[in-house]
This record gives sequence, structure tokens and C-alpha cells, in this order.
Amino acid sequence: MFLTVDPELNKQRRRQLGPTMGLANLKHMEPIIMAAGSKQLCSKWDRAIGQSKDGKTAKLCYHTDFMLMNFDIISSLGFGQAHRSLTSGDTQIVDWVHTTFVLMYLQGLFPFIKSKVFRQFIIKPLYDKYDAFFAVGTQAIEKRKQLLSNLKPGDSKPKDLLQSYIDAEDPESRIRMTSGQVATETINGLMAGSDTSSTNLTATT
Repeated sequence: MFLTVDPELNKQRRRQLGPTMGLANLKHMEPIIMAAGSKQLCSKWDRAIGQSKDGKTAKLCYHTDFMLMNFDIISSLGFGQAHRSLTSGDTQIVDWVHTTFVLMYLQGLFPFIKSKVFRQFIIKPLYDKYDAFFAVGTQAIEKRKQLLSNLKPGDSKPKDLLQSYIDAEDPESRIRMTSGQVATETINGLMAGSDTSSTNLTATT
């Protein structure tokens, strides 16, 4: 939706993703949002306060914690499995997102770095991280499709962004997104939603 320069594809993606971002659909995702979001955040802060010298105060970096919380929410919804980087301190996904940002800017300024020589040798570490990031999204889609194939009559589908993206269909053309497009939209969500939300939450706090 954000990255395409083809107006028809842009319209198609909006029609596909519109229902996904509606309040009625997002309401079903509230348990995942709460678990990865405010509940996880409060548990971490309560634990930090409890482990402090006086048991009443603790040093906290609001912006970092809000950012990790938002990464966890979007990752849990988009990859179909619980992510708890805020609790564990594992910032691998954060690193992947920032690397992807850097790669996008470099490709925009210097299109020639998309060439095989740059990809395999000169800036290989950047491309390796991006490829690992994309692979996580692709694997999540394959796992979800396997889960769906094993559902019995009467079983409910998972209620998250990943499922909504897989089911998304353009009402006009009846076209659905490919696995690669689903993975890309999840990555776009992480890139577009985490820093902006954490910055707003920090300012509000």
C-alpha cells in the first residue's frame, strides 16, 4: 500500500486490506494486543520496581519499552506466534527492521546496489538480515496454511493480522495476495507502525 507506485495495484491492495483494519475485525485481536502490549509492559515495570533498592522506584526508558512493546504487538499479530522482545530483551526483529530501513534508503539513493555484486559481496550483511527477516514471514505463512489444512469442521480460524491478510480478497477482481505479498505487508506494518506509535506514546507519557 505504501511502497507501490502502480496506482491500480495500490487501489487493489487498499480494497484487500480495508476490512482487515476495520474496528470490527481489530476487536477480535484485542486479547493478543493486550497480552503483548499493556499487560506485558505493566509486568516488566512492576518487576523493575519490585527489584529496585527501595521497592518503590525504578529507572525506565519509556521510548525503548514502548518501541519493543509495539514490535511485539505487530509481530504477534503478523507472524502468528507470540513475540516478547520487551520481556526477553531480544532485539533481533528490531535490528532486522532497522536494517531494512537502511537498505530501502540506500536502494532509493543508489539503485545500482540491487545488483548481484553488491548483494553477494559489498553489502552482503545487510541483505542477509533482510533475507532472514523475510524468511520469518514466509515460514509463518506456511505454518499457518498447514494449520488451516488440519482444521476440523466447526474449528475457528486464528484471529490475527496474518489470517486476515491470507483471507484478504479484492471484492472487484477476487484476487488474493500471494505469500510473498502477505509477508511484505507484515514487514511494512512493523516498519510503519512501531517507531511512530512508540514516539507518540512517549510524548503522551
